[in-house]
Amino acid sequence: DLSLKDCATVVYDEADRLFEMGFALQIREVVRACAPGRQSLLFSATLPRGLAEFARAGLRDPEVLRLDAETKLSDELRMA
Repeated sequence: DLSLKDCATVVYDEADRLFEMGFALQIREVVRACAPGRQSLLFSATLPRGLAEFARAGLRDPEVLRLDAETKLSDELRMA
């Protein structure tokens, strides 16, 4: 048995693709299995309705950081 009760951080990368591929139920199971005080990070190129609903219901005090095509990047930004 795998226990996630002591998991402190969960990262959902390409979350939109996970939902598109039908993993919504499994993602919710992971959320329920983890400690309530964990840190959750969700990364997605798009925010479809199902993912937005999950973020509102499954994440505590979610913050959205958005980079739109119209947003200008700082000239000071450098790739590492």
